[in-house]
Amino acid sequence: MRFFGLVAVVPLVEEFFLRAFLMRFVVARHWWEVPLGKVDALGIIVGTVVPMLMHPSELLAAAVWFSLVTWLMLRTQNIWDCVAAHAITNVILGCTWFFPARGDCSKRFPRRGADRTIPRLLNRLARFWECRSPPPPSGRRLQVNGNLPESRNPI
Repeated sequence: MRFFGLVAVVPLVEEFFLRAFLMRFVVARHWWEVPLGKVDALGIIVGTVVPMLMHPSELLAAAVWFSLVTWLMLRTQNIWDCVAAHAITNVILGCTWFFPARGDCSKRFPRRGADRTIPRLLNRLARFWECRSPPPPSGRRLQVNGNLPESRNPI
């Protein structure tokens, strides 16, 4: 249920509030008359700064990501493109939170803001897929610290 909320509900609510309402509200008193994607500099700033305040533990990532989504809104003038981008991002983040890491497949990922940065996200995704892969064939040892396995000499 939490994953569904993360992927379906949150993108709809956040994008419609930020892009369809708030960005146009700061432009004109009759905000419903302002076309989607037709905002001024204040609307662009609000479309980036307000979501940064909603995600205080990852300010830099929020600044970059919401700037890109604001650009997407201005370029396409379609709210559904922003909702789709937000949903896809939340699917990736949700997979790192709800699926276990390699080594101890019974543990869940910690939900700290620092763990949601892009390099850690990619690292966690890689560890998740390694955890799901089958073990190597018997009799074959894996590399350790970049060293090749020792040869098995029967003599």
